[in-house]
Amino acid sequence: MRTTFTLIFIFFIFSISLRAQDQSYLIPIPGTIDLTETPNGVVDGLADFSTRLQVPFTMPDGVRLMTDVYLPISSDDIAFDIDYTIPGLNIDLDTRIVIIPKGVQYLVYPTLNGAPNPNPYQLPIVLSKTPYNKKGDAEIAGILSLLGYCYLSQDERGRYSSEGRYFPLMSQGWSKDPYHPNFSHIIDITPLDHPRNSKYHEDGYNTIEFIKNSLVRKYDLDGDGEYETTDDVYTGVIGMFGASALAYNQLQAAAAHRIDPNEPGLKCLLPIVGTSEFYRSTGFENGVLRHQLVWGWINGQMVDTDDDLMPIDHDIFNSLHSSNDYALSDKFEASDLSIDHFTSVSYEGKTPGYFPNSPLRADMDVSHAPVDADGEGDINGQYSRYSNMDVPVYHVSGWYDIFVGGQYESRNLQQHYLPDNSPNKGLQKIIIGPWAHQTITSRTTGDMVYPENVLDILRADINDFDEFNIQSLAESELVGWYRYNLNRNPIANIGEPIIRIPEAQEFQQLYPALAIKFPTETFDLEISELLNFLIAKDGLEGLPIAIKIGNLPAFEITLDIPKLGAPLIDFDGTSLGGQLDGIPEMDFSEIPDVRYYVIGPDYRGDGTDGLNDDVGNIWMESDTFPIADVDYVPLYLHNNGTVDFKAPVTDEGYSVYVHDPEDPIRSIGGANMIVKTPQGDRDSQGQFNLADERYAPYTMDRDGVVKFTSEAFTEPMTMIGFPKVKLYAKSNPSQDLNGPTDTDFHVRIVDVYPDGREMLVNEGCVNARARAYARSVAEGNENDDAPFTNIEIGQIYEYYFDMLPIAYAFGRQHKIKVLISSSNFPRYQANPNIPITDNEFFRRQPGDGKTHMFNGVEMEPRIAVQRVAISPDMPSQIILPLYNSTITSTNDQLINQGNAVNVLVYPNPTADHLNISTSKSGKYSVNVINYMGQNVMTSEFTNNTLLDVKSLPTGHYLAEIRSLDGSKVIITKAFIKQ
Repeated sequence: MRTTFTLIFIFFIFSISLRAQDQSYLIPIPGTIDLTETPNGVVDGLADFSTRLQVPFTMPDGVRLMTDVYLPISSDDIAFDIDYTIPGLNIDLDTRIVIIPKGVQYLVYPTLNGAPNPNPYQLPIVLSKTPYNKKGDAEIAGILSLLGYCYLSQDERGRYSSEGRYFPLMSQGWSKDPYHPNFSHIIDITPLDHPRNSKYHEDGYNTIEFIKNSLVRKYDLDGDGEYETTDDVYTGVIGMFGASALAYNQLQAAAAHRIDPNEPGLKCLLPIVGTSEFYRSTGFENGVLRHQLVWGWINGQMVDTDDDLMPIDHDIFNSLHSSNDYALSDKFEASDLSIDHFTSVSYEGKTPGYFPNSPLRADMDVSHAPVDADGEGDINGQYSRYSNMDVPVYHVSGWYDIFVGGQYESRNLQQHYLPDNSPNKGLQKIIIGPWAHQTITSRTTGDMVYPENVLDILRADINDFDEFNIQSLAESELVGWYRYNLNRNPIANIGEPIIRIPEAQEFQQLYPALAIKFPTETFDLEISELLNFLIAKDGLEGLPIAIKIGNLPAFEITLDIPKLGAPLIDFDGTSLGGQLDGIPEMDFSEIPDVRYYVIGPDYRGDGTDGLNDDVGNIWMESDTFPIADVDYVPLYLHNNGTVDFKAPVTDEGYSVYVHDPEDPIRSIGGANMIVKTPQGDRDSQGQFNLADERYAPYTMDRDGVVKFTSEAFTEPMTMIGFPKVKLYAKSNPSQDLNGPTDTDFHVRIVDVYPDGREMLVNEGCVNARARAYARSVAEGNENDDAPFTNIEIGQIYEYYFDMLPIAYAFGRQHKIKVLISSSNFPRYQANPNIPITDNEFFRRQPGDGKTHMFNGVEMEPRIAVQRVAISPDMPSQIILPLYNSTITSTNDQLINQGNAVNVLVYPNPTADHLNISTSKSGKYSVNVINYMGQNVMTSEFTNNTLLDVKSLPTGHYLAEIRSLDGSKVIITKAFIKQ
């Protein structure tokens, strides 16, 4: 009875019998459609580790949002080929063995709150909501299934398989009716009081409510083939996951209504490159339209509509999505109107979306949608909507991400407004790496490859499944976050899941004289045991079987399966990493709130023969961001094309350049998403070498740009935070000598390498009309009602504004270069250099032929001569947030934080007294300046002074220390008055 044929037959029948026995574990969900791909007979990819069921989630207005529910039910056999002799029995196995047949829920949670779990098949849920088509999530679902979760992926309203009409950024958050009851989205044709009008949509919140109250399935708990009960799919806890739109959908869903952390429901978010603050970070940077992001993204979404369906699309709420949904002639008109809705359309005579005080800001920015004491929308509410969001959030961002400013702000505001007694106040985490929007967690962004330590925290490159390492992901903080908040939540502490092969109920007669039972008892594996087996790192030990020959008593054996010769799962031949010892337990209450990567010189070489191996390229941590431990040091521009830390001592005149709105400077690198290089061959995001001959003629070495370069540093210089810009400049359109006008100023910081590369570091911009608003933001006191006014031709104005946040270390022998222009297209709209009517916005592109009516005069874009003033009275400068930097240039001019005097200002923050001490004795004065630019306190001292600041209002201040006669500012320190 030992022939190979017999064993093949045994295992063939074994696989059939397990399928028959365990059909009860492929548990139906009412109303579902099984969309699992046709199996090929063996698990050979991540998608095979789950079964995909499409479930209609019905919203309160009756619209059905199609949702894929992925259960850890194998959609193909977990099987492998074996050639093995069972020790002691002389039985050869040369066959395919099925460990877990398709259709079996292989993953269970055996315990609940320390006791046996009455329903081990219930699962914690991870939810994603997408406008990009849920169908492509099978691999993510397979990973999450293997790691212990039920994954839900939903098409947003009006997208792909879901019903309804699509309004970008409109439907996933909170009701907009409390903020503007008399108007809705410009292309919404339903009556304002219709329940399906877009201003009432709360699809994120209602999706979570559907999971809590309506998502159920049948369970066969004792394995007898009969369903004993119908119960919730979930254990009482829900997490959310996703990047970009899938990230901000999470934040908007959490903000809709007050979350009770002591009740079942939403328990954690993991937004990757997403924000809940859109106006400043996404739409308008200091009054300059993010053209390609706003126009490109909305256009891409709306033109995805299928107008070929218009002849048969007769219902505006069905799952056919054409321009008939908006009663428009084509999708391009829908796109154009949707962009105007966010930028140019004025409702009820109020300011359009371009302005910070627009009523539309309440539609997207959590900070601008106040609530009442119960967390419900109220235009006069006295509470921040962030107080609704009592849920842990783990943000992932990048210095070159499109949302970086808004994401850190979202995190800070949520932590600020959570009650002090909330356990979630200390669970607002953020990771900021050297990444761009489409390279998050990657080592390569733009022209830079970063060291391996970039992956120290997140462990795996989640952008590229060809390079995917499931072992690294299982050990990463991403999975640890769900373990901490979902598996060990007080609502349902279910601990670690296990892989379970159910006990066979009876012997199967395989041959007149042979029967087999497998397994003879329920066989449990740790997840790590199964994964290590699948990636050919370990075998499986102790599989119990019983064999019965004729009338002889059955005898039991245990089968040890050796490790495979090659990984069972095909990842295009990529190695799957080392041994997985288990999923580590992480205590996120002990993990720093803010961790950020300080970018340094290219570790592969920068032309200094290793001189900068110790500079940058490290992770740092803090309790807040921006960090307090920096000094704001002015870097002054000079008219000879240099930049240094010495203010001009004579009137150096003007640096002059020409801005042609029809021939703008091109965007190369930076915080972009839908921007390509001029050649169209690459995504233009992150650090690019602007000196590259392919790019320099478009962006740097051309008319329309003025450049200022420092001498080489002999010691590193590190900046962390928001560089600020103070420009004194005027604009002269070529054909007019006087009158009103408008323009923009763009500033870029570049790292000049010793080997000739010129790597983009940071950038910022300001619109002249928005100068007062931009100043209020830079001073830390955003004034939504700051006036937007034209400038006068030929008149000098001071422009003070923030650049984007960054953590960057310049190396030894590197130089800093500053580029100034008045365009950076297509990232930003190219300003037409014409006056704009009050409370209006003029949206245009180069060469589109659009004109603007100003005071009854039709005006076309015009060329302007721009002049940046450089003098003692008008010292144009870049103000760097320097961290622990001693700056030395090659001419031996030593500058420590911008001067030779060290100054300590402490404690920071402070509630009562501020101590100021200098490293050198002398005569000094200190001016305390609030963020309205007002001098609120002055004192003179010799070596140190103790200022009584108890009477100052809570807020941010600057301590401006002057030396000797009080005329020379040697340093400015920021501090917080509590």
